[in-house]
Amino acid sequence: MHSQHEAKNQKFEEIISGKPKVTLAVFDIEYEGLRRRETTSGNPALRESVIGLDAMLTNAGRALFGYLVEPEVDVRAAEDVGCFEVDLGFNSNYGMARRASLAGVEQYIDPQPAVVMQALGLRPSDLADESEAERPEGWVEGLIPFLLQLNGRHIDRVFLTGDQVDVEVGDELFHIPVNTYRVMRHIGVRKGLQHLVNAIADPDISRIVFYERGTREAILELGAGDIAALALIEDFEVPLVDEVRTMALALSSPVFRNDDYWTFTDGLQTIHAQMRDEEFLHTIDSGVFGLRPGEILIVNMHVTTVQSVSEGLRSTYDIIRVIDHRKPGKHILIPGI
Repeated sequence: MHSQHEAKNQKFEEIISGKPKVTLAVFDIEYEGLRRRETTSGNPALRESVIGLDAMLTNAGRALFGYLVEPEVDVRAAEDVGCFEVDLGFNSNYGMARRASLAGVEQYIDPQPAVVMQALGLRPSDLADESEAERPEGWVEGLIPFLLQLNGRHIDRVFLTGDQVDVEVGDELFHIPVNTYRVMRHIGVRKGLQHLVNAIADPDISRIVFYERGTREAILELGAGDIAALALIEDFEVPLVDEVRTMALALSSPVFRNDDYWTFTDGLQTIHAQMRDEEFLHTIDSGVFGLRPGEILIVNMHVTTVQSVSEGLRSTYDIIRVIDHRKPGKHILIPGI
């Protein structure tokens, strides 16, 4: 442990001393179809696309590294018509980098722009990388390739499993890196990507092609049919939790059958729940057993939580079955259910 800590401190010292310099992530982008060299100010579609490209890269850097870096994007015209060179670099916040070093999170100690490019799907695949052969079926690397695979379909559910996120879409299950998930959910990234690709709707632009700098190897090609797949379509409400859990609750106040909600405490928070167990209600209504504040119910609770644009989080609690009814002072304490 001590040696690992020393190694991380040494890496941090190298960063602030400038020994390894943070490298740039570079690529070229071509807007095919343009017949003459145009400035971004002279072509509104091209201008909005370049602004979107800048926003996508900048917000992706912030989505992955937070306040550790200040992304800088440089887009400049190349020699060929419709071609631009794009550089992404980071100005590092060394105070925050020191905190990251102490926290021990490897990705945050030495933030690299190449991580952003990989998360977006703008790095060429490495055929020599043995790990690529071990990827599960349904694996997709990068935001743009993943959205193209979805082709506008709605995400039903995500499963966060550490470095990998499983995404359920209809009958299909996709696997994406957690960094791809982080840029996928970021509104600024998605809006930037949408503005970038909308240039293809211009009659003078037929395709957008991303190239590796130097080799001119095509990394990704986008056509008019991809505009809808890459569009940002926001849900106004999405489910976050839908499960049945066992809970122990103490009744907080007297209740009546027709009450909309019964008020309980779990020892930490107040919970308003609806009673759906008709058999338990009949037992209480018949007078066989009383139910008073302070008495404890062990229940199967159906819990749902949704997130909405207008309300934030909203949860509902429905008691579908009362497993046990305990009366403090009358019943001995027995562990478990």
